Amino acid sequence: MSAITIDNNLVHYEVLGRGRPVILLHGWLGSWRYWIPTMQQLSVKYRIYALDLWGFGDTDKEPTRYSFAAQVKLLTDFMDKLGIAKAAIVGHSLGAAVGITFARQFAERVPRVMLISPPLADLGTLDTPVPLPASLSAPAVKPAALSSDPAATLLRNPLLNRDATSIPSPRPIQTASLNPPQPVVRQGASNPLVALLSTLNARAMLERQMGRDAENYEKLRVEVEKMDPAYPSRSASSFVGIDLAAQLKQLTNPVLLLHGRDDTFIEPNDDVIARIAKNKPDNLFVPFIVPNFHHFPMLEHAARFNRLLGDFLDAPDLSNVQMKEQWKRQLR
Repeated sequence: MSAITIDNNLVHYEVLGRGRPVILLHGWLGSWRYWIPTMQQLSVKYRIYALDLWGFGDTDKEPTRYSFAAQVKLLTDFMDKLGIAKAAIVGHSLGAAVGITFARQFAERVPRVMLISPPLADLGTLDTPVPLPASLSAPAVKPAALSSDPAATLLRNPLLNRDATSIPSPRPIQTASLNPPQPVVRQGASNPLVALLSTLNARAMLERQMGRDAENYEKLRVEVEKMDPAYPSRSASSFVGIDLAAQLKQLTNPVLLLHGRDDTFIEPNDDVIARIAKNKPDNLFVPFIVPNFHHFPMLEHAARFNRLLGDFLDAPDLSNVQMKEQWKRQLR
């Protein structure tokens, strides 16, 4: 067990491997522990960090730090304490929300972001035009419209359908010149996270997602029960006015999004994801919505998840990240 202290509070983390740093951020239903298969697989090539956020796992239960902003600041403090100048961020549900906001605040510290089951909703600012810096404003092929065919659940980056020879060289990402406007939530719009967290029964939701007979249920149950039961309700109000979808649309970092079609905790919002993708440069946003995937793809489909994550981390250009044959079979 490894730990650091931040303002006299203990933050637990685990680290494995050598190479470029990757930080794994857990969600509302668990802790660092559900990343163990991923850490073991990827530590051959990367230095993998997994930490417990405030109120979870073996990190201190300090209610004054339960706001969403405090969780984002925890990631900043964690990287600063360990001397991590920049790292790829892989976030799941709550961790995905933290990853989106952190990457928007500190784009230069995040070479790329993978989001699993991010809580995205339309709060009224999603279609607000956002200026891009010159290096990102070249004409891009518009993403294909979302198919009405229920089997066609991949929101494709247009370049995935081109021959490899037609894929342009990746353009450098300039972050210093980008100062997008702050999203202003539409008056009367409510963030569904507020209601969800105000009534969240984490153990009941875990059982709904996995079932007591699932292979990883007992391990996750122990971790879920380590969460401060007051955390969800204490943190709920801090999401008022937080428009994660608008922030994601404004990101200039390369982003891979993975959402299970059968996730009943945070259901994928096809319309919002398609609108985020609209007019984004081709190599900056690659979303997948996969049938038969639920809320914990890193556990339920570990081999396939780790293969996709490895491709995401290795690829010099996200437009080269494609569905392998083992993923295509999920669409049949």
